[in-house]
Amino acid sequence: MAQKFVSIVVLTSKWGERGKHLDECLQGIYRQSFRDFEIILVTNGLGESQVHSIRKKYDKLKIIKNEVNKGCATGRNQGIEQSRGNYIVTLDDDVIPDDSWLEELVTPALNDESVGMVASKILYSSRPDTIDSAGIEISKDGNAYHRKGLARNGGYEQSEEIFGPCGAAALYKRELFEDIGLFDEDYFIYYEDVDLAFRARLAGWQCLYVPQAIAFHHHSWSLGQESSQKIFFIERNKILTILKNWPIRAMLLYAPLIIGYDLMADGYYILLKKDFSRLRAKLSALRQLPRVLRERSKIHGNKKISAPTISKFLAAPYAPWVIYKRRCRLNHILCLTG
Repeated sequence: MAQKFVSIVVLTSKWGERGKHLDECLQGIYRQSFRDFEIILVTNGLGESQVHSIRKKYDKLKIIKNEVNKGCATGRNQGIEQSRGNYIVTLDDDVIPDDSWLEELVTPALNDESVGMVASKILYSSRPDTIDSAGIEISKDGNAYHRKGLARNGGYEQSEEIFGPCGAAALYKRELFEDIGLFDEDYFIYYEDVDLAFRARLAGWQCLYVPQAIAFHHHSWSLGQESSQKIFFIERNKILTILKNWPIRAMLLYAPLIIGYDLMADGYYILLKKDFSRLRAKLSALRQLPRVLRERSKIHGNKKISAPTISKFLAAPYAPWVIYKRRCRLNHILCLTG
């Protein structure tokens, strides 16, 4: 195995608008200044004619075809399991990498053994002065957020250690997966990258954010911006992530914030929107409790850092109305450019 060989796992599906930017994504990969890589394309629910068309145009692709949509976590795991690289890059089909993106991701991972994850600077393709994700942060209220919204040359310009990368454009060392396992396939979609980052941090791996590793995101809102299905997966997987990974001390210390946020959010969706997705999510998480507790025992049995070290990465919470205003403001900006 080459010292710097990279396996790029691209996930595509037929959900919503997903897949329509795949050609642009693959062309962006082939333009990379770093050349020592393979591409593994995982297709979720694409028809035979679509797969044949992709294979005909890109004959060097390794394609894994799923007849049905198996979700992000399973799809990425399939790609990882068939990869050869000692660095694994996950890339969504609606993300277009800058020409030097891969080289910028690989360099810090190669130079520092403790770095197991590298985060990209992901910009909105329609507004490249606006950041979609500069990595993930975890709030003391239990929610995970993308560091986002600042102007391209006005924020998040320094390379720094952060909690974890956005899985839409991230690099992981193979040794990290060998140490902590792959993405949790019970998550299906949303928070699978948050859970993986949490497990990695507990095991002592670091994540470095590299602002020079730039990619552009065609935001497609594949499950709908506020669909019940999206709300369900986000809420359920948030709960699973807390139960699996949070140190007991942190859970007890920040329980008022976690519960307080949930009560406000539940009240908003139930009373004002007549949407019970968040309650269904809690029941679903409760049914998984035996499995989650077994997983928790394994994760914390492999823990190499203290609870206070993890706690320092927990950010101050945002009030729900602040989150709503920020989201509306950002959506307005993006809508102005189509």
